[in-house]
Amino acid sequence: MEIRGKITIVLVQMGTPRSLDVQSVRQYLKAFLGNRRVIDKGGLLWKIFFYGFLLVIYPYFSLRKYQKLWRYKGISEGNSEKLSMIEDTKRLALKMHRNLHAVTEGRVSVRYAFLFCSPTLQELLAEKDSGSKLLFLPQFPQYSESTTAFIVDEIMKGFQKRVNIPCFEVVTSFYDLPEWSSYIAKKISTISALSARSKQTEVLILSYHGIPRAQAEIKRDLYIAHCEASTLKIRELLQDRFLLVLQTYHSKWGRGEWVTPSLQSVIEEIVLMKKYGKVSHITLFSPSFTVDSLETQIDLECDVGEFMRKHGMGFTYVPAIGADDEWAHAYSEWLLRAYIGVVLFLITNSGGLSMPGYNDGIIWKSVELIANRLF
Repeated sequence: MEIRGKITIVLVQMGTPRSLDVQSVRQYLKAFLGNRRVIDKGGLLWKIFFYGFLLVIYPYFSLRKYQKLWRYKGISEGNSEKLSMIEDTKRLALKMHRNLHAVTEGRVSVRYAFLFCSPTLQELLAEKDSGSKLLFLPQFPQYSESTTAFIVDEIMKGFQKRVNIPCFEVVTSFYDLPEWSSYIAKKISTISALSARSKQTEVLILSYHGIPRAQAEIKRDLYIAHCEASTLKIRELLQDRFLLVLQTYHSKWGRGEWVTPSLQSVIEEIVLMKKYGKVSHITLFSPSFTVDSLETQIDLECDVGEFMRKHGMGFTYVPAIGADDEWAHAYSEWLLRAYIGVVLFLITNSGGLSMPGYNDGIIWKSVELIANRLF
């Protein structure tokens, strides 16, 4: 059996406004909030509100929040490429490309694309030589209609313009990947251990991006179950490192009911606990993203940090795993093992390439099954 063509792995993110001005923010909000996967509303009244009010007023409000983050990070206006959403996605793709391209003798490449800024997913899908197999990796560990399903819709939209559609696959979640939860626990422990705080007075909050309650309960979005499973595993790996490990949701938008508990309500309760000497420090991390979104950085790193310091509380924000070397390596190894490894290493080379674990008897017996699945 011969390998036909090459595999292109595509890391997909939502993206950011193209620049720091009202028009760019308005275009970003129109594309994002105007999608039914994000806000499931329609009809004449909604359109009047959306186009006549929200897109007129809200861009100014959002722009002030983005400017706050730009100032906090020391980024010059218009230089959005320096935001972690853009920069870390590029760096992660480059590191994974180097890992996989070299070890597969050029048969696997890694690229990245965004929905709302360049390079866009549609631009990539329009390329004729994008690969004979495309493996899409939405950079959201937990499945959600607002993110993963949105990306799948955009993939199918891009393929509508093509005559010849390549073999493709979408990894819809990876919250249950041991390498992911293990690295998160390690990163939290490492950053937390940099200080001499007592674990008896430190609380860890794992805060996920919120979704409307109707999306979770009526539409039965898998997101909440995936979040709870993520928290359970991370808490288990951290063992007794913290006094408490709590789960919350942040970034509520609009007046409707959203899933609870909210991050704001929990940190207000923690401030009250400080009066009794029970808690003196919180560590905050969001497992919803591999790279922190604009809203996450503003709502968590900036706003919560200011609130906690204002009330005399210690505060540590743990950034997303981003493009950390160890994560890039673990991510690459998982892809080799789960999707492309045995096909590229064993079928075309009787002895295989030098990769520990790939000459295993069980893996060898799985070669034909996986090859048939992929090709």
